[in-house]
Amino acid sequence: MFKKIVYLVVLIILSLCVIERVRVAILDKCVFPSIYLQAQKNEDYKAYIKCAQIKILARDYERAETLLLTVLRNATTQEHKNEKQKAFFYLGNSYYETGDYENALKAFAVVLKNDPGNRKALKKFARIKMAKEEYVSLYPFINAYIKAKPKDSFGYTENCALLTRVGKYNQARRFCQQAIEIRRGSARAHYDYAVLYDKMGFKDLARDEMKQAKAQQAKIKSREELEAMLEIDKKTEP
Repeated sequence: MFKKIVYLVVLIILSLCVIERVRVAILDKCVFPSIYLQAQKNEDYKAYIKCAQIKILARDYERAETLLLTVLRNATTQEHKNEKQKAFFYLGNSYYETGDYENALKAFAVVLKNDPGNRKALKKFARIKMAKEEYVSLYPFINAYIKAKPKDSFGYTENCALLTRVGKYNQARRFCQQAIEIRRGSARAHYDYAVLYDKMGFKDLARDEMKQAKAQQAKIKSREELEAMLEIDKKTEP
């Protein structure tokens, strides 16, 4: 019976993967040409961005970057401010996926300066910065996020992790406490608390926090694992 259930789960997952590939293929081969024609004909920057999104899904990052740079070069008026912001965001995503982390940082920095509460941009921006050990330049962006979204635990866990790495344990502890107060049961908050307690030498408390983290998310990855996936050479700031 157990083997049948496992087989069924695997079959469902494979089916979903096939469905997603088919969906992307349809978007790329059938939907993209008409939207691209509309974008060119009407200088429609929203359509250009939709085209770039399709190309990113299809992993045609070079074409996506060309489309997005077209928007950034030509969408120069104030009324196109929103389109430019989206273009920078998707350009950052494209650079991120191709491993061009320096340009990804530049694109995400523009997004975050205009929209400090953009969680998706900060998540990738912070991951790159921490992998490069560029903590000082990351700190203002996290603080700006917390100011923009004081009720979101994400900013507090990011600050906890950052402050733990620079040895400011008491400050890190305060941010972790705030994260858990905002979102009780947060796997990431409990995990970061466990790392912090371990650094402070409180092994029993670290184990308790790790148990709570894994109870919420059994396969939670450490920040080091997530950063190692980027294959970034460490570069410590002075």
